[in-house]
Amino acid sequence: MKRPRHAHHSGTTLVELLLFLAIMGIIMTSLFPIIFSAPENRLFQNNISAVEHNGAQVLVNTTRRIQNAERIISPIIDASSSFLVLQHASGSLNPTIIGESGGIVYVFEGSAKRAISTPDVSVSQFMVKNTSASATRQSVLMSFFVMRVSNLRPDRPYNKYFEQLVRLFPADQPAGARCGCVAPVCSPTNVMTWHPCVNSICTNVVSNLSCP
Repeated sequence: MKRPRHAHHSGTTLVELLLFLAIMGIIMTSLFPIIFSAPENRLFQNNISAVEHNGAQVLVNTTRRIQNAERIISPIIDASSSFLVLQHASGSLNPTIIGESGGIVYVFEGSAKRAISTPDVSVSQFMVKNTSASATRQSVLMSFFVMRVSNLRPDRPYNKYFEQLVRLFPADQPAGARCGCVAPVCSPTNVMTWHPCVNSICTNVVSNLSCP
């Protein structure tokens, strides 16, 4: 008499299941930091890009205006200031004043005002030093910090220092200040005021640039 054969069914043992779960746990533990750090790294790269772009934009815009100026009105040689005052030949550009207010760098040309950095970054410690060797060999050293903070990670800001030395192109026959307007001065409220020449008349302009 033959005994009945018992069929052998292949299946997963408890040991194999536990081993599988252990391996998956190790894999997921390794992947979780990568998965969750990707958005954070992307935000940080955006901060870097915004800071680099604004720093370069400020340098390019200010360098062009400094090179094309006739002379540096303020600060005087070997002195430093939180704003730069330039004399230009064109009445609509004279005087040109560059400075920082509320974390944004502004350029005032005559009576016009223009921001040359964006509100999504903060510019601080904007300083200019008159490094001119003489009245005919004028130059200025400009420096500032640009910082951006992410709303999602305020504890991880990106801050960079920018510095550049700019020399003025020599002007054979300076033509600025034809109206004889008063040079920019500090008002009683401690802000910069000046009088650009408009239609041969000195007009009054009050800025939001604080005097140093």
